[in-house]
Amino acid sequence: VNHWRYIAGTGNYPNTLSVRGNVDYPITGYSVVGSIYLYSNQAFVTVTPTPSASATATITPTATITPTPAPYYLGSGYFSTGNLNRCHMGSGYFDQTQNASARWSNDTDLNMYYDCDITHITTTYADFGETNWAGFAFICNTSNQCNSSAALNGVYKSCEARLNAYYIAGNPSFYTDAEVQKLTMHELGHCYSLDHSSDPTSVMGNGSVPNVWDIYWINQRY
Repeated sequence: VNHWRYIAGTGNYPNTLSVRGNVDYPITGYSVVGSIYLYSNQAFVTVTPTPSASATATITPTATITPTPAPYYLGSGYFSTGNLNRCHMGSGYFDQTQNASARWSNDTDLNMYYDCDITHITTTYADFGETNWAGFAFICNTSNQCNSSAALNGVYKSCEARLNAYYIAGNPSFYTDAEVQKLTMHELGHCYSLDHSSDPTSVMGNGSVPNVWDIYWINQRY
């Protein structure tokens, strides 16, 4: 068409826009960003206001800012290096613990290696009894203080990510291979100094893999 012309709607169609060029649809939505965008069903047309149209203020879209959550660390302590060796102990879930370790290594600035001679982190699958936990991170610092506030606020020496066979083997319908891998990833997060997160998408909450903030806070330290 050569130009657009607005005709006010009347009768049963008060919100009808008639445009020269055989375009005549009820307005189901609109937006104003430089030009006026009119939406009708699945189609839309762009209308450039003519001098005869009423002046309309131009709306400049603003950026959406996602607030940064507060850090969720166990304390001020962590390993002095991001190059960490891991060894697995126990007769089960070698692949799941390896996959969990590799995911942290791939997603963050951490470099995880498998080495049972010089080990920073041990993943252990064993029966720890009726402890009320299926997974637990047992952290020691370089002053040989373990599982305490002092340990969490010192330089880490070691961490044992414990997977409790008492609960895992006792509830195989829940603790599938995928669930054990998720549990391992969570406990390794503690080994790297992360605390629990209230964000359900975080692996330190109820997520299956590290989310953007898990990665961000790990990279702030390593």
